[in-house]
Amino acid sequence: MEIYILNMPQRQERRESVKKTFEGKESFILHFVTPVSHPEPRVSHWLTFLHLTKEAKALGLDHFVFCEDDHVFTMHFDEKLFFSILKEADHLKADILMGGVSWMATPIQVSDHLFWLEQFNGTQFVIVFNRFYDKILFSNWQESSVVTDFHVLKRWFRSKYQ
Repeated sequence: MEIYILNMPQRQERRESVKKTFEGKESFILHFVTPVSHPEPRVSHWLTFLHLTKEAKALGLDHFVFCEDDHVFTMHFDEKLFFSILKEADHLKADILMGGVSWMATPIQVSDHLFWLEQFNGTQFVIVFNRFYDKILFSNWQESSVVTDFHVLKRWFRSKYQ
């Protein structure tokens, strides 16, 4: 599985830390990505997410993982269970699968391991399915207000329920 890890060149300690996080997890192929340059960090984050989505679509990837360099697996992480949940989310036609959510609103349990969220914050580990690529790529965003977590969810919520 392709993992695209956002990492600024001056953050070598984070690069080494996240490498250790993925040590021994042979199913994950790490790609370190320098964020798209922009004076506003939240815009840089969004532009990098957008760029990676374009790349994944061009490569014909079924999904990709957008990961921040501060991601850490807990001691409860189970690789076999993770891939089972990924398969289930794909079967249920999820647009994205979140890991590392910091905050959420209105979680509705849809299976033993999956929840639908009305809102969330935290993009430490996001699996983006190909069915969602065009919604991201053709979303109408404003530089003055874009925040990846909320923008992506707003696009999803509107596309599904409006």
